[in-house]
Amino acid sequence: MGNGIARLFERALPEGEASAENIARMRACFTARYKDHMTDATRPYAGVPELLSELHQKGLKLAVASNKYHAATEQLVAHYFPDLPFVAVIGHQKGKATKPDPSIVQEILDKSGIPAENTVFVGDSGVDMQTAINSQTIACGISWGLRPRSELESYKPDFLVDNTAELRKVLLQTK
Repeated sequence: MGNGIARLFERALPEGEASAENIARMRACFTARYKDHMTDATRPYAGVPELLSELHQKGLKLAVASNKYHAATEQLVAHYFPDLPFVAVIGHQKGKATKPDPSIVQEILDKSGIPAENTVFVGDSGVDMQTAINSQTIACGISWGLRPRSELESYKPDFLVDNTAELRKVLLQTK
């Protein structure tokens, strides 16, 4: 979605109806249903689980920074990547800024001990590319995600890859 579910609900509600109360009601309905159905139509991109396992075996530190709400982010990562020890898995938390604000990335950098200039931020949207810029990390866009390649190109990322083989090469060369 890009900017988290609160923003999604703001956009979905009719004009004049996007009150805090209505957004809270929608959030409660959504999270109750999503909790039981979050894996119904969600899958890792093809080749990504294998790539992440390889990167971990080669000593790279992995983390997740998402605008999806925090509990769902943790549950999805635990479900799809149960054997990977992520440095951090952080989703949106009430009262904290969403991406492209760099604070979520800074929290991960603090936990990892890796400086921003040695960190590759991989994403599939303009929000992700702006987050990389704002956090002064290396921006790597993936063209097979939610947004068109042109959106990613408009941010002039350090890398723009079209498949997991290209992503693997970028991540291993910037190690």
